[in-house]
Amino acid sequence: MDGQRILAELDAITAEGSRDKVEEFLVEQSRLAEQEGDWGIQIMLNNEMMGFYRTTSQTKQAIKIFQRTKEIFMDHGLIGTVPYASTLQNAANAYRVDGQLEEAIVLFEEALEIYEKYLDPGDYRFAGLFNNLSLLYLEKGETWRAREFSEKALAIIEKLPDTTADQATNHVNLANLYCQTGELSKAREHLVRAEELFEQLDMQDPHISSLWSAWGQVHLADNEPEEAEADFMRAREEVEKYFGKSRPYATVTRNLALALERQGKTDEAKEAMSEAEEVMKALGLEYYAHKL
Repeated sequence: MDGQRILAELDAITAEGSRDKVEEFLVEQSRLAEQEGDWGIQIMLNNEMMGFYRTTSQTKQAIKIFQRTKEIFMDHGLIGTVPYASTLQNAANAYRVDGQLEEAIVLFEEALEIYEKYLDPGDYRFAGLFNNLSLLYLEKGETWRAREFSEKALAIIEKLPDTTADQATNHVNLANLYCQTGELSKAREHLVRAEELFEQLDMQDPHISSLWSAWGQVHLADNEPEEAEADFMRAREEVEKYFGKSRPYATVTRNLALALERQGKTDEAKEAMSEAEEVMKALGLEYYAHKL
């Protein structure tokens, strides 16, 4: 099987914005790879599926696929290799989104140990790992440590070619971290830079929603609820386009409710909050729905 062809087709289907078609394609290609005994393509497709199920809040399914993928690595004596470390990182993100933070840390640390053994310190894969660790420590409430990892990631990717989207996302992450510590002027600086970078991509990127969501957070923190409402509406539209009514959709909708409430739009705020809770419950994430 031709991995490059498969990935090109996957990119084309993803660009159409149909989650169902993406899932159907991945499942069918994985079935063919297993049927032909092409374990290399199986690993590639399983990683793509883990990412897909994570971003669509089907984390339990992503974790199951990781367990199956780990068995493939074991069967071929590839535990401890760089490709295995990349799979560990992918799986750790699924555990993180599923709320299993300690399990995620174990996998991230194992991946980091392998990378440090085989890769150059300026390798792009370190940046991805540092960004993921940043997200994890943010969820643990350790903002200072999250910012440290995010800055380390940005220092790497700024030196690498063809990383415009990654740089933009990194600036958004740092803006969110500065917003959390009340350093709004620094948050705005990072968002302005992120917007400049996204504009180089014609504002067409699955992660563009993070930019508008971060602007919403800054405007909300700066007591500008009307601007925040517009930002969150725009963010929600982009999230639904690429990821459907997933956990990120619920989170943005919850933030939209806060912006509406600040303006005295009580009924609209209640409606938005109710929708956020229903989305979380539909995803089987009752615990997080309660936290909303």
